[in-house]
Amino acid sequence: MLPETGLAGAQTKAETFRNAVSNSSAEWNGMALAGITVSIGLATYPEFSDTPEMVMAAADAALYEAKRSGRTRVVVSGTSSLRISTIAAASN
Repeated sequence: MLPETGLAGAQTKAETFRNAVSNSSAEWNGMALAGITVSIGLATYPEFSDTPEMVMAAADAALYEAKRSGRTRVVVSGTSSLRISTIAAASN
């Protein structure tokens, strides 16, 4: 949740986070983990939904669309369809 943040700001923050995760390294049981990625679904109120529950459902649908469409991306929920962020996987 990003209170008082519009869609453009939320997309920027989501892409910054996605890039940070993609460029990070992690280790488990002494072994390096490669290829850590994150997919993010975005929805804003009141642009895409009327209630907090509808915002969460729209963001959840966008998250699953991000996973279905190749992962490692940000997908924004729209009023009639989902649209993939133009910034998404372009930097990978």
